[in-house]
Amino acid sequence: MKIFIDARVLNGGMLSGIYEYSRHLIANLLAVDDFNDYVFFLNSFRRAKGKDFFGNKDKTRISLVDYHLPNRLLDLSAKFFSLPKIDRLIKADVFYSPNINILAFSNPSRRILTVHDLSFIHYPEFFGWRERLWHWRQDLGKQFQAIGLVIAVSDFTKKDVIETLRLPEENVLRIYPGVNPFYKPVKFPPPVKPFLFYLGMIEPRKNISGIIKAFNIIKQKRQFKDLGLIIAGDKGWLYDKIFKEAEESPAGSAIRFVGRVSEEKTLELYNTASAFVYPSFFEGFGFPPLEAQTCGLPVIASNRTSFPEILGRSALLVNPISVPEIASAIEAILTNNTLHNSLVSKGFENVKRFNWDMTVRELISICQKLYR
Repeated sequence: MKIFIDARVLNGGMLSGIYEYSRHLIANLLAVDDFNDYVFFLNSFRRAKGKDFFGNKDKTRISLVDYHLPNRLLDLSAKFFSLPKIDRLIKADVFYSPNINILAFSNPSRRILTVHDLSFIHYPEFFGWRERLWHWRQDLGKQFQAIGLVIAVSDFTKKDVIETLRLPEENVLRIYPGVNPFYKPVKFPPPVKPFLFYLGMIEPRKNISGIIKAFNIIKQKRQFKDLGLIIAGDKGWLYDKIFKEAEESPAGSAIRFVGRVSEEKTLELYNTASAFVYPSFFEGFGFPPLEAQTCGLPVIASNRTSFPEILGRSALLVNPISVPEIASAIEAILTNNTLHNSLVSKGFENVKRFNWDMTVRELISICQKLYR
């Protein structure tokens, strides 16, 4: 069987959850599957950065395709003219897209597409005009027309896809992603001062403003005068207000934006922070809280969308709109050793449910069924 994979997300510059999902899924597919062949679509008008990912891979089983077309042009052509028919240009038995990314097909019934979340439908105000324009170009109606199968990354996303896009339940399958095995408990020198940690895109959906406001409350108490807040991650969109709130915060001198950090530095931060704070308004899955748990870091997250399913009782789940509730959860973890240790233990158990090996084996099995 030859499996086509739309790997254009690897060309992107931002380290998003979808990027992480795609790179780990592809790496584990090639590690686990020694039987099928793969063709990776990396189209980019300029040099496709994703080619670097395949530099040391076995070229006897994989091929790379790059038409050097502007992806905007490709999107609009697929949206308005249903051209080019990708399955006529590239011969494969099954066509898989690890995220919503429009392509035109003569026979879309052999296409599999992963949906991570539908936040852009429910909360368009969380996105800038460029992001909204990109989602418009994706033309969900056309993408899901006669599609073979949809993979949802959680039961929450599966239900949302079925209800919002009105797809037959039998056409939507849930396959959990895994967690990056690089993250684990490691002994590092203790930090000079204790700190809270957030990792993710700097954008409104992540509720970083809520973290900053809760931090302001915590810092009013004398026992937390040395506590810091480290915010790591790429700038996404609509982030000016977030930086302004930090700048104007009475605890602003204790807040550090460190931008993108390497895996090695992230590992250190996960292992030396006092708590991980992630009260996002909307998540289809959410990698960072699970990565924190693999390192033994207690987690505070939102009680909405996928978090009750993905984290359950292994984290403190709070109303993301309630800043006092976020602050109370932080204080509880920092002052209650019994609670802290319980969350660490439950976190280690929770992450055992998410394994990339199982993820890719399920995907290969689905491809085989669709192929037959």
